[in-house]
Amino acid sequence: EGVRVLVLWPPPSRADALALLIALQAAGGVLVWADPQALGMRRWLRAMLGLEPHAVLGGRLARVLFRMAIFVCGYAPPTRLQWIDAARLAEAVADSSVKTQTDFSETTTHAGTASNMSAASATELDATAVLMVTSGSTGEPKPVAITHRMLVAQVDAYAVEVAARYGGGAVQGKRPFLTQPGDGSPWVSVHSFLNFAAHDLALGATAVLHPMGLTNVGNSVCPIALHHIINRHGASILSASPSVWHNLIHALPEGALRGVRLGIVSGSEQAPSLLRR
Repeated sequence: EGVRVLVLWPPPSRADALALLIALQAAGGVLVWADPQALGMRRWLRAMLGLEPHAVLGGRLARVLFRMAIFVCGYAPPTRLQWIDAARLAEAVADSSVKTQTDFSETTTHAGTASNMSAASATELDATAVLMVTSGSTGEPKPVAITHRMLVAQVDAYAVEVAARYGGGAVQGKRPFLTQPGDGSPWVSVHSFLNFAAHDLALGATAVLHPMGLTNVGNSVCPIALHHIINRHGASILSASPSVWHNLIHALPEGALRGVRLGIVSGSEQAPSLLRR
């Protein structure tokens, strides 16, 4: 409890990323996160090491790249840093049939397994759930601490607001996160902030999480590659950071995103000219 866990992307192919993250949160861990592509290698490493994580969650490739990045940037390697094998953890989560739910009445956040418990002990709502560093797309990157109470309230408010305006099958009360109920609207989401990962499923949509790896740090999400992902999944909703939207709009021809009926900018308020485009 209280252990700061740095999460490296992309997770192994067998891992249910959302299941891993919620399981870690339910165990009382504090997720440490920043967008490596938005910050660039040096700023990302400086931010992550500055938050002094106790453990790192990632696959073998991510582990090698993380160590190489520290060496290339000339930073002192952290001592007493525990490595968590994401593939093994994913198998453990799958074997225990974790069913994670969030109670949106803000009374508790819990995870339970079908095999040995129905609900784990509740994490203190005012304890830190996520330590994240903003992408810096609208100013200097800065660390932000998000509590479990804030996380629950944010997802609930987001779900109610978007469902009221655009539809999307929001359900009152407890909402299961590890199922894919789907409302006929595949949703591709490029996440700058880790805590946005739950929004998609909170609205009853089928979520497709596009991983941001360490292999192309310093580059924004490639607009052409993202366009292919949108078309491949037939996505009708796209949630992305301001920088991703700017890149898409300037790189793609007019009408390329005609199949996207709803675009969500997960960041600061944008100019009307950008929204019209």
